[in-house]
Amino acid sequence: MRRFLALGLGGSILSALVFLRAEQVRVKDEVAAIRERQEAASLIIEDMARKPAALAATSTLEGQEPHPVVSLEGALVIGSAGARVGILEFGDYECPYCARLAEESLPRLKAEYVSKGLVKYAFMNFPLESIHPYAREAAEAALCADEQGKFWNMHERLFTARGRLDKVAVAVMAEEMTLDPSRFRECVSSTRPSERVRMHQSVGRAHSVQSTPTTLVGFLGPQLTLKVVYRLSGARPFDELRARIEQM
Repeated sequence: MRRFLALGLGGSILSALVFLRAEQVRVKDEVAAIRERQEAASLIIEDMARKPAALAATSTLEGQEPHPVVSLEGALVIGSAGARVGILEFGDYECPYCARLAEESLPRLKAEYVSKGLVKYAFMNFPLESIHPYAREAAEAALCADEQGKFWNMHERLFTARGRLDKVAVAVMAEEMTLDPSRFRECVSSTRPSERVRMHQSVGRAHSVQSTPTTLVGFLGPQLTLKVVYRLSGARPFDELRARIEQM
């Protein structure tokens, strides 16, 4: 009797193990199918995301001239006077995508094109104050650094900084950069940098800038003008910027 019971129990355990194994296989197949559906959905989402980006990189702005001309007067500019191609970025110092552009793409642009006299790079402040409360203060601090010939140094520091970019933080940066403290304090308390920021914003709004970074790529013309060929939204990788430059 005990033998029959043992055989029966053993058979039940074996059946249970077979069932569990089959369940494991079924669950594994279901998980694999779910992953395949997720990957397919991700590809669809990426494709949908690329389409607006592609539209943003067109050579025309709806409702405007096919190649609008932008004045670079008042922009912060680096590059040779003989450069043929110009790039104008509208940026915000609290914008993470602007920071990515500044940290990843701009150094290579400077090394491969700006330093060789092929491209001029210009920057205009476009602080999105409704979502970035310290962006204007940071922009004004950068412009006050410009009065002492160190805009691009402050530009880099602001984008690589971590934490709030309030008056205390930018004052510490100015001190670390050995800016004249009294001149810096006088500048940030004046209306000069604020007026320059408003001018930059006016230029951006006149050319339908709504988000940052917005980058305009085109041919440089007389009297510091840029004939826009490409309008790019977001932190574009260096390879894409290079491709745009090489197409011109």
